[in-house]
Amino acid sequence: MGPLLALCILFLIPVGCMSQACKAADTTTSIREDAPIDTVVTTITTDPGYVAEVNTQKFALKGQNLVLTEHVDYEVEKVIRVDILCQLNGVPVPGDTVIVEILGVNDNPPIFKEERYYLTASENATVGSSVGTAIVAEDADGDILYYELIANDTNASAYFRLTSVTNPLLVVNKALDYDLYPFIWLNLTARDNESTTGYPSFTATTSIVIEILDSDDKPPFFQPCTPIGTKICINNGYRGSVNRSEQATHPLQLLPGPLYAVDGDYGIGATILYSFIGGNDNSVFNMDMANGSITMNKPVETLGTILLQVMAFQADDNTKYATTTVQIEVKEKNNFPPTFQQSNYYGTIPTNAGLRSFVLDSGDQTRQLQVFAADLDFLDGFNPVVTYRIENSTDFIVLRDGYILTNSVFSSPGTTVLLVNATDSTTSESTTTIVTIEITPGIEGAQVKYYTANDMAILGATLGAILAVCLVGLAFLIYKNYGNTIWSKITKRPGSNSGDSGDQLIDDDDNQSITIPSNLESGINGVYSDVSSGNDLYSAVGVSTVLTSSAPAQGTPLEEEDGESDSDGKKVKSILTKDLKEEGGYKSVWFREDAAPEVMVIEGAEHGEANDDDTEGDDEDDGDDEDDDDNDELDPTFSNTNNDSNNFTAL
Repeated sequence: MGPLLALCILFLIPVGCMSQACKAADTTTSIREDAPIDTVVTTITTDPGYVAEVNTQKFALKGQNLVLTEHVDYEVEKVIRVDILCQLNGVPVPGDTVIVEILGVNDNPPIFKEERYYLTASENATVGSSVGTAIVAEDADGDILYYELIANDTNASAYFRLTSVTNPLLVVNKALDYDLYPFIWLNLTARDNESTTGYPSFTATTSIVIEILDSDDKPPFFQPCTPIGTKICINNGYRGSVNRSEQATHPLQLLPGPLYAVDGDYGIGATILYSFIGGNDNSVFNMDMANGSITMNKPVETLGTILLQVMAFQADDNTKYATTTVQIEVKEKNNFPPTFQQSNYYGTIPTNAGLRSFVLDSGDQTRQLQVFAADLDFLDGFNPVVTYRIENSTDFIVLRDGYILTNSVFSSPGTTVLLVNATDSTTSESTTTIVTIEITPGIEGAQVKYYTANDMAILGATLGAILAVCLVGLAFLIYKNYGNTIWSKITKRPGSNSGDSGDQLIDDDDNQSITIPSNLESGINGVYSDVSSGNDLYSAVGVSTVLTSSAPAQGTPLEEEDGESDSDGKKVKSILTKDLKEEGGYKSVWFREDAAPEVMVIEGAEHGEANDDDTEGDDEDDGDDEDDDDNDELDPTFSNTNNDSNNFTAL
């Protein structure tokens, strides 16, 4: 622009000036606006006798040099015309004209019109939408400005961005959240050089406050509540109580506070209404729709718990709602406050007692001191919601069941007076008592040991383990000494005889092994007639056996296993048995297991059948085979029958 202007001026200069006596070396020149004073612009030559001067205060002639005398400003004037005034003996003559172009330099910083800008953005603004208008800065140098957006909170910086580095229009970069950031503070910087390291470079900064407008996107929240994120807040419900058969005349007092809900969109604060949605059978209760207070329409006659379901909803949009529960306990009217059984309690503790040691009862130091506040509203006086606390000391603590324990170690004897409070947590009624504790001298280095339920449980478990070991040892000894006998009785076939001894008359299963004594002598036809009087069992039974042919040889076993054979291979049947054998052909003695033994003669054999098996091959019977018929008709002979002492019956 400057060079073109200079060319135009040159065309306007009269051609006659070309032959002027005062001439400039450069009629068109330039100078930086930041050029210092006395900077040479050009040189002026004059013909002899001529004197040159200039028509401006910003330039002057120093000798033949045209120099700068004042600072120039590109932003004020961009071209300065300097006329050379030429005189000869005081008569002015035309001179040259010098056109000086002022060259602009970056010497002005950008400037924002406002120190702080205020904008608003809706919480539900879509990503990519613009916020307000572009916030631009002005630069007197006319430089291109470059912008940068910086947030005070690094997390908040992600919510907005600029359209570009040269266009300071704010754009939503991330979904906004009123509950996290209801206001966002940003700093906008303008720089007149693209590079931060460029020289010269000037910057300007302004602040931007963006208010996030809450949108109606959350339901009501019952108070108090526990927030889960920013969109959910959980309420644990309310509880209260009423007396049976009594109608409350005022709104029910609830815990942890009155039933109350607020709009989850705190920035909007919509009006909330309340209503029952369940549990209010027979319309016992009434709810104020505007404030949520609960009153009674009628008394409740049944003890128990009533669970009410309550809904809170926005007055302008009932699709935004929340629910909670109100638990009403119906109980008997509380007529009596808790009362300590004693106005004064006395306890003792030794000086060497450790922490959490029980205070002993001064009247009976074998038991721990226990305070107890009775409530006559209960049959046994025990109110489970009564709690105890010590009001004037931290050296002791009181348990829920009224036992007092040490909370400090006492190094010297003394007396401590405690004020113990008992409070009914339901009705808040309370009472107090005095506990005087005497700290007595203890044995140096000794510790008083109080056994707890855990200690006793450990002791019981130890004793139980020892008892179990003893039982195992006893079982081992029994098995060692009697194991074989017990096993043989368990595994023995029912109805069989041991067969271990030829003289055994009664099976082991009956625990009655009878061995024929040696003093028995065989009589005629094999009848044993002489029984020793020293054996009651034998005298009771009158042991007498009738054989079908001839008796076995002396010392031959009388009891053999059924189906066994004698030495000659002939079958021998036992005459003693536990089973009643009704088959014919032989006689036997039968012992019942479940009753007193009886001796029975099994009859019914036909003539000549009695000794088919028993007498076959008996070559030692002295030729008495012809007397078989007579022998079959013989009856057994008994001696010492009906002995009451052994309950045997001879048949």
